[in-house]
Amino acid sequence: MIISPEYGPQFDRTDGTIGDLQLVKRWCIGDSAKDGQMWTPRQGRYTYESEEQADSAIKLYQKSNPPDRVPSTLVAVAWWCYPGHFDPCGRCELESTEDFLASQ
Repeated sequence: MIISPEYGPQFDRTDGTIGDLQLVKRWCIGDSAKDGQMWTPRQGRYTYESEEQADSAIKLYQKSNPPDRVPSTLVAVAWWCYPGHFDPCGRCELESTEDFLASQ
């Protein structure tokens, strides 16, 4: 979808920018059974600096909770996040749900 420039700069998922603002790449916990939707709240405190840290958090969630509360389909997903507070803005580099599913 193309949005008119009169609404201001738009998010570009391919390079992680919103106008002149450069976003940072962080890792979030997504559910591959739900097209990679974030499983945790969309807040910076639930993002991780590396894929390994996100994978460790997934294992901890799965170990510390009953199987019916935590899906076995959780995966680490790269998201562009705002610098500083790291609130997620949008998934990295993937143009569609089909791209995400193909990457799994």
